[in-house]
Amino acid sequence: MNKEHILKICNLILRHSLQIQRKEKVLIHLIGSYNHFIGVLHQQIYQIGAIPFLQITPPEILKSTVNHSTPYQILRIFDFNYHTIAKMDAIITITIDNNLFEFGDIPPQKRKVYEELYDNPIERLILSKKRWLTFNYPSESYAQRAKLSYDAFVRTFIKACEFNYKLLESSCDSLQARMQKAKTVQIKASDTNLRFNLEANPVVVCDAKHNLPDGEIFTSPNKDSAEGYIRFDAPSIFKNIDFEFIELTFRNGKVVNARSNNDKELFKILQIDKGANRIGEFGIGLNTALIEPLKLLPYDEKIKGSIHLALGQSYPESYNKNDSKIHWDLTKTMDKDSKGELFFDNQLIQKNGVFITHDLKHLNHL
Repeated sequence: MNKEHILKICNLILRHSLQIQRKEKVLIHLIGSYNHFIGVLHQQIYQIGAIPFLQITPPEILKSTVNHSTPYQILRIFDFNYHTIAKMDAIITITIDNNLFEFGDIPPQKRKVYEELYDNPIERLILSKKRWLTFNYPSESYAQRAKLSYDAFVRTFIKACEFNYKLLESSCDSLQARMQKAKTVQIKASDTNLRFNLEANPVVVCDAKHNLPDGEIFTSPNKDSAEGYIRFDAPSIFKNIDFEFIELTFRNGKVVNARSNNDKELFKILQIDKGANRIGEFGIGLNTALIEPLKLLPYDEKIKGSIHLALGQSYPESYNKNDSKIHWDLTKTMDKDSKGELFFDNQLIQKNGVFITHDLKHLNHL
């Protein structure tokens, strides 16, 4: 990534996403190894007149903490970081993965204790702040999973980040209004026929205020309404488990049958708690720079014309009373190969990943 691209992305983060002002305190939390991008971002915060704080957690150290710390030690670490984060005006979390499966050999019980005592409460604290941003910076492991060269993956990342988010925000009124008004949603494809109800929960346009790359619109369904079946074709890594595909059948909003390339682990996830097998989010991808799965969830759920459903926790911005320890976004492409169709109140609004109604066609060309 050259200097010009780095500066553009830093400017997007600091001025568009977080709107950093002079004298504000900004935490950069890097999970991974330091690189030039971090240095430039750090300098740009100084140039604004704000105060940067840099916290670097190498994967090896994080893994050692999860593996070897006692609950008492985890809570003391939590106390320190909680008070640090609470004092910040904005938080930037950057993950650079050199091995997507690095934490796969941590005993499940160890991981569970760390998530409950540290990860989950820290995440709730960050989400309670209005200004936070998180993203997965391009790495060779991401490129390998996407079956791309590193340079090709970086070009895709840059293009997706340079998507016109201001235009997106101003162009979504018609889709936002349709989703807000709709009573039912039906997703149909060659391997899918799923229907659920919406209940006027807020509809949120995601325009790079919290994620990079971004570009989606979401709401939440009635948690007890999903009926039918769906196959998610975008591969997903969740809790260091690789899922190439997932098929789910719903009755009265609950998953009653599930199939994947790893059924045993899928069943464990669905049984984590009562909310893990119900839908907490329904979203549509709008980033025209992303056209096919890269096998990296934060990117794939933004694919142009795709849909995604999240199992588990519903976001506070559009809360449907589904609570869970997990929030797992699952993406389905809706292109010609899938023969995808999306209906609001029995009206076809999208076919083969392309909006077809007069008031939505402009979203195909953002």
